[in-house]
Amino acid sequence: MARDVRAAVGESGAGAKVYCNMPWMGPGKRYYYSIRRVGKRMEYDYYGCGSTARLIAQMEACRGELRQQRIAQERMEARRARDAFSELAATPEDLTLLLEQAKRAAAQALEAAGYHQHKRQWRKKRANKDKNQGENSRS
Repeated sequence: MARDVRAAVGESGAGAKVYCNMPWMGPGKRYYYSIRRVGKRMEYDYYGCGSTARLIAQMEACRGELRQQRIAQERMEARRARDAFSELAATPEDLTLLLEQAKRAAAQALEAAGYHQHKRQWRKKRANKDKNQGENSRS
């Protein structure tokens, strides 16, 4: 029984998660079970229907409420962080215009130097060779 009480309080083994979606089970008289996942299987800890079972059920209900509050607070913090990041990530119009002008100037300079753009990559144009020289080198 001591192992079962430790599992209900939250001192279960590493990787064990306690579930309490339907802990009161049984036809007619209800018995309290703690359900936890260990690896790929579910383990059920039986507590009966006495005062110990009611106490553990209340403890698990409190733990569930605290977990829900923590999840809600984490979601709110994540939403705030996302909103703050979106404000910081927003590019001002002046900066956008400056970037466009810089891209145009760079493109003009590269084209003047003999480069062309292929699939958004700047590549040096090939040197023009006479067709006769190409035919003679092959034979």
